[in-house]
Amino acid sequence: MVIINHLIFYNSKIFLDIDIKDKVISDDNFEEVKKQEEGYKSKIYPPKKKDKNFLILKFQTYDSQGFIKPSNKSNEIEINLSDMSFYKIGNKNDLQHYKDVFKIILGDIFFKIPDTNLKNLIKKTYEF
Repeated sequence: MVIINHLIFYNSKIFLDIDIKDKVISDDNFEEVKKQEEGYKSKIYPPKKKDKNFLILKFQTYDSQGFIKPSNKSNEIEINLSDMSFYKIGNKNDLQHYKDVFKIILGDIFFKIPDTNLKNLIKKTYEF
C-alpha cells in the first residue's frame, strides 16, 4: 500500500467540457435484447491484476477554480471552488473512496453555476 501523509493542491484548475443535448435519450435495454440473440457471447474480461491500494491521510485544496465549457455556448464559465479538506482517502472499503471525493468537488462546481438554465440542462442530460 502506498501511503501519502499530506497532499495539498494550490491554485489548481479543473476543466469540464459539458455535452448538452437537446433531447435526453433514455436507456433502452439494447444489451438485454442482444443477450437473447442466438450465438450471443458475453464479453470476457481479463483477470484483474492485484490492486494497488493507496491511502492519503490528509488532502487539501486551496484557491482552486473550475472552468465549464457547455457545448451549447461559446463562452466558458469560471467558478471559484471552496477550500476543502479530506481525511483518510483511498481505494479500500474502510476509507473515504477517492471517487466520492471527486463527486464532492464536482458538486461544489455544479452548485456554484450561476446560470439556472444551464444547471437544469445538466441535471436533465446527466441525470444529476
